[in-house]
Amino acid sequence: MPSIKLITWNMKGDVPDCEISELFDKYYDFYVIGVQECENSILKSFFANSKKLWRQKVDMFISRQGPYSLVGESEQNAMLLQIFCKQSLVSQISCVHIQKITLGQYNLANKGAVSVSFCFNGVPLLFSNFHLFKAFEYYQTRVVEFQRYLQKFSREMCIHQQPNTHPLSRFKQAFLLGDFNMRVSCSREESDFKSFDQRRALDQMTNFQSLFNLRDISQVEFEPGYKMNLQGGYTQTCVPSWTDRILVADSNINNAIDDKLKILKHSYCPICQKYHKYKLAKNNSVEMDQLQGDVYVDSQNIQMEATSYKSPMIIGSDHQPVIGIVEITGITKSLQLKMCSE
Repeated sequence: MPSIKLITWNMKGDVPDCEISELFDKYYDFYVIGVQECENSILKSFFANSKKLWRQKVDMFISRQGPYSLVGESEQNAMLLQIFCKQSLVSQISCVHIQKITLGQYNLANKGAVSVSFCFNGVPLLFSNFHLFKAFEYYQTRVVEFQRYLQKFSREMCIHQQPNTHPLSRFKQAFLLGDFNMRVSCSREESDFKSFDQRRALDQMTNFQSLFNLRDISQVEFEPGYKMNLQGGYTQTCVPSWTDRILVADSNINNAIDDKLKILKHSYCPICQKYHKYKLAKNNSVEMDQLQGDVYVDSQNIQMEATSYKSPMIIGSDHQPVIGIVEITGITKSLQLKMCSE
């Protein structure tokens, strides 16, 4: 049952000089770190987009938890997505794929998404880090940007979408994190007199999720993380909003389980466009040492459960970071990982 800690943070063109140990607090199986406006502003990143200081800071904090290896990273303009795993899990990872998608006007990279996908024990997982267009009145622009993301993603991954299926449904779990820039639909003055539930009901993200069949990894129970001042309060210029989120698009494609134990199956891999070989155990009571072969999946019911979803108070940007901790059940450790084969 792998544990994953996901972190998203818009850093406002800097590397905040503040304590971030709360972001790197335990020895999780995976760390997924997506940042926007990292170390440089969007404009400056067109000419100088070094993220050396942030990489050094991440390496320092993550190494304190234990030995980790970099699974993959994807970088574009001021965005960066890094995925680390325990060194003991490296042999169970295959088909790592890096992707960059531009969504800005005139196809510029000022807005977009960077992605890393891979197979863990033969199970395809996707992680994408977003930065969409800002401002309350440009909700429809953000909708169009996400539609373009799905179109470009499907085209580059050679995914031929079936009717009534989500373009990301080929992945057993697809995590979408970042600054989606969704706002609360009321004035700054009105927001001060509304309850938490009333403000959450006016969140533009509600319609956005319904439109694209997405959801937060868990219900939002934390206060809005944007727009903050240096004293830890909200500015008087913007309506406090949940702009930074961690979303998930669950797969609705299941592998058929054969009635007989140890029947060799082939599962199509959307990452490398080939087929995984693995064997399926009929139930969870089968001991792993009784099985022989390549990669094992002991259940078709692979599920995600969020154990934490919050926004810690870390003053260093006008955005608060958002972190989520999830556990995925139904993935069994393989005895021997076999790469995809035709």
